[in-house]
Amino acid sequence: MPLDPSAFEKYREFMGEDADAFIADIVQTFLASAPQALEEMKTLIAAGKRTEFVRAAHTLKSNSATVGANDLRQLCETMELQGNTLDAAALEAMLSQAVREYQQVETQLKDRLAK
Repeated sequence: MPLDPSAFEKYREFMGEDADAFIADIVQTFLASAPQALEEMKTLIAAGKRTEFVRAAHTLKSNSATVGANDLRQLCETMELQGNTLDAAALEAMLSQAVREYQQVETQLKDRLAK
């Protein structure tokens, strides 16, 4: 499941009626930044910039966790941890998987925003 259904409930529990505006803001920010991060990561692999790639994977990992995208978070964590040791082809394969996972997350998040 691309999204943890309880992720937003935790925000509602702690923030009460202010949670919906906060959730909408973090979702919109994630939807705007994640595709850029994925594209940047692709460019960094091609350029052989492993340190920057690992940093980008870390950032996307954290942002994914914020919206409850746990599968995407796990992929990013793997790329972060192995970004300096795997060959470019393996990283590209993982990144392709992350892009597919993001697409599922994006659909679910947009559906939630529309409610």
